[in-house]
Amino acid sequence: MVCTNNDRLADMLVVVRANGWDRNLHPDKQKKWRDDHGVKTEFDSKYTFYDLGFNFRPTEITGFLGLSQLKLVDSNIKIREKNHLSFEAVIKENPDLIALDRRHIKTLSAFALPVVCKTPKIKERYKKRFSDAGIEIRPLIAGNMQKQPFYKKYVGDDSSLPGADFLHNNGFYCGNYPDLSPGDIKIILSCLKP
Repeated sequence: MVCTNNDRLADMLVVVRANGWDRNLHPDKQKKWRDDHGVKTEFDSKYTFYDLGFNFRPTEITGFLGLSQLKLVDSNIKIREKNHLSFEAVIKENPDLIALDRRHIKTLSAFALPVVCKTPKIKERYKKRFSDAGIEIRPLIAGNMQKQPFYKKYVGDDSSLPGADFLHNNGFYCGNYPDLSPGDIKIILSCLKP
């Protein structure tokens, strides 16, 4: 436990204990951090890392829940794979989207479906489509790490990374979890269509 009367230190401790992002800060403080670092949208804020951080949130209870979920791992992988193959079939038919080459993967168990658009403008259209349908979407984890505040703070170099920039500018993801209902899957499939 840490006790302090220094607001900036308190904010930093909250940020650092949760991966380096601002999700656990009060909305007023989130706004200040986002303004200070040029984070323009709620979408971008979901995976903006202000500093190096840890994941100190898990507890014994989450460990217990995780161990109980291991009993379901094989059936959950099969469900995720079935969902992914359904989504992928639609992506392959959509000229706006890029299907990822996954020939090197024997078993699909992705917790999320990456959606990679051909241009940033197309990405904005699909982001709106997913959001309007009530599907939560997020940036492709962290995009180009060089654009992250923590990277600028500690490294500062800026190398040419055209592949990372392309995914950063053109991609997002939605969840692919075993409890997606047939209705949920239908909505996602409709959002993926041209």
